[in-house]
Amino acid sequence: MNNYKKLIISTFLLFSIKLSYSQDQQTDCANNLLINQSVQNFKILKYKEGTLAKKKGAFSQVSNNTPEELMSSIISATSDEWYNFNREKKKKKINQDFNYIKNISPDLYYAKLLYKVSFEANGVDYALIKYHLQDNNKPLLGYAESMKSINGKWVTSSESEISEFLFFMIMIDTKYIDHIFKGTKSDNPKLNDIIKSNTFNKEVNLNGVLKELQAILNSEPEKMKSILDTKRLFK
Repeated sequence: MNNYKKLIISTFLLFSIKLSYSQDQQTDCANNLLINQSVQNFKILKYKEGTLAKKKGAFSQVSNNTPEELMSSIISATSDEWYNFNREKKKKKINQDFNYIKNISPDLYYAKLLYKVSFEANGVDYALIKYHLQDNNKPLLGYAESMKSINGKWVTSSESEISEFLFFMIMIDTKYIDHIFKGTKSDNPKLNDIIKSNTFNKEVNLNGVLKELQAILNSEPEKMKSILDTKRLFK
């Protein structure tokens, strides 16, 4: 597509993005930091339907060289060592049923990958992945993971600067994430008002959109019910 949009995102750091959006393709975005440090290589990927992160059979098969490999490793961990291998901040006490994960078939336990946002900040590569977890024919559950690359290995990260963006990825249905990133009209009038009020000269202030979404979800949740991911973890 040749329809370029600009967005301003300040959930991690304040920067502007020139975005060309293309379904099922990773999109490079020219960007320029508006404060002290540079943010580079901002990309958005809408995964093809049926893209899965599946269980690994053994810890020895894990490398976490990509965000997608980390996703597979996360759902595969069957020991404290493996669990902490996937994390930036290690845990001493882990409340996880490793036997359940070890014994369940990989055909019944996997992650359906939906969206990825990735960028470089302060010399570090970051990614956020929105996904639905399939667990033994139970209803799908919607999650998102934030992650970073440390010395070439991807690990989960819980940096507070991107927590609002992570919450957005969990809560909003992918159809409406599309509309927000593209600045296009949706079938939800209130969301259209929010996008319009935060669009200036074809620049969408995503931070403003997130703040207005949070406010309206608290004050008038029925107006925004249709844009929420029905499979989201947080109801």
